[in-house]
Amino acid sequence: MVCLPVPPLARMPEIAEMSAAGSGLSWVAVNLSFSCAKFNNNRQVPPMTPISRRDFLRALSAGAAILPAVSLLASQEGCKQDMGVNPSPVTGQKVTLTLANESALQSAGGSIRRTFDGNNGGNAVLVVRVSESGAADFKTMSVVCTHAGCAVNNPAGGQVRCPCHGSTFGAQAGNFAANLSGPAPSPLQTFPTTFDGSLITISF
Repeated sequence: MVCLPVPPLARMPEIAEMSAAGSGLSWVAVNLSFSCAKFNNNRQVPPMTPISRRDFLRALSAGAAILPAVSLLASQEGCKQDMGVNPSPVTGQKVTLTLANESALQSAGGSIRRTFDGNNGGNAVLVVRVSESGAADFKTMSVVCTHAGCAVNNPAGGQVRCPCHGSTFGAQAGNFAANLSGPAPSPLQTFPTTFDGSLITISF
């Protein structure tokens, strides 16, 4: 037969309060004895051991230490779920650049950062010269990192890097816009780019 603890009304709580400067805490120890109703077998649950002030404060401190950690984990989990940027919509527009007017694109490895109104969601793109062999000399990618939407840096050492969380992406012919490291879940968005010997055409 199971016996449930029933708090008696015969004893009043013994209350002690402790205040410390700057602590903002009051300690209340409630010393209650517990009894239980007798059943047919006359068995009772033994009285519970009263909690000491030291044990109460220790448990209170442990709980206070755990709460911030739980809150941080919940915040991080929510942040992870929010990560990921959708590509900008296709507009069907074409933009042309005259190579002779772009000094930074005269040799392989050169790049320019440019914004074209109404395209790439109003964000800039990077036009990079990846070779000097013909129609595939130039490639274009969005500056919007696919992790959290930060703008990536200009190419350096064959890569572009996101300054917010450290994702890196390729900026060479063989790995252009590919995510090489970091938390980014996918490559940078790219836009078809052609070259006819004098004009660079970007299709959005």
